[in-house]
Amino acid sequence: MATGLPEITFDIAENGDTLTFACSGPLTIDTVEVLGKKLEDIVASPLLNRLFFDLSNITAVDASGIGLLVNLHARLVEGRKRVYFFKPTKPVRALLSELELDDFLRCLHHEDELLIRMPD
Repeated sequence: MATGLPEITFDIAENGDTLTFACSGPLTIDTVEVLGKKLEDIVASPLLNRLFFDLSNITAVDASGIGLLVNLHARLVEGRKRVYFFKPTKPVRALLSELELDDFLRCLHHEDELLIRMPD
């Protein structure tokens, strides 16, 4: 049954204590609840040490989407875990810059930056 709301999909890949979480679709008020629930289980895992959040397929973003990223960052850092945001799209970069958060969140823009931080 179609709800009329934009759809966000995700792909999760685990490698030991590292998890890669890739999203596709809009990161907006219409999708943050679904995404937040999915991330809740991930953040709560005692096995997680490092999260790579792939933003390369985010089609749109609003303040609630950025709020979700900031909250995720804060929760993981508080738990002494690392989070990296990979390849933010132009809409994500623009809003992060507008909100003056582009230096706050760890954004990796190139494959080589990602590979340096990935486990063997």
